[in-house]
Amino acid sequence: MNYAELTSVMWRMADLVRVASKRGTYLYVIRALTGLLRQLECLLARTKPKVLAPPPLISEPTY
Repeated sequence: MNYAELTSVMWRMADLVRVASKRGTYLYVIRALTGLLRQLECLLARTKPKVLAPPPLISEPTY
């Protein structure tokens, strides 16, 4: 997923939250979601290098 697609997904999610929340509470919902995303980021920080590392190359089978 490239940057433009990721941005599009995030804006669609924001639109869904805006529609689903009461008028005037949108900011509180976004703050809560931002806090949740930060907590997930901290939890997954230990595995980030492994996730971002390129996959190992698969060698051709030798017969």
